[in-house]
Amino acid sequence: MRTVPRHRFIPEEYRNQAYDDTPVLIGEGQTISQPIVVDIMTSNHDGYYGWEENAPYDRIIVTAAPDHIPQPLLDQLKDGGIMVVPVGPPGWNQVLWKITKVNGEIRTTIIADVVVFLELTRAVSSNNN
Repeated sequence: MRTVPRHRFIPEEYRNQAYDDTPVLIGEGQTISQPIVVDIMTSNHDGYYGWEENAPYDRIIVTAAPDHIPQPLLDQLKDGGIMVVPVGPPGWNQVLWKITKVNGEIRTTIIADVVVFLELTRAVSSNNN
């Protein structure tokens, strides 16, 4: 976290706040999350496996690209639910998918071709088997 050039993601007029532990405006009514929240969300967790103990979910949004649609996330999607997930290798031929579950059946729709998502990495742990 200390090596990320956070100021590069923030408009000039807000760069003096780049390293404060607070959300910072980035334009279009959006913010970049505060560093502690980013740290919590990205350490000691494996997004590939979702969060089964709180499933099922009405909506799932995946903000990193796995090389395939993770089955655990499909299993945790509520009937009638929607998941949006970019799939493919980072920086090359990724596809943003809309996944819906209708009467237990999975339906997929391509939203757009994308190439900007980082890879969804998987933790190596016996707890995730």
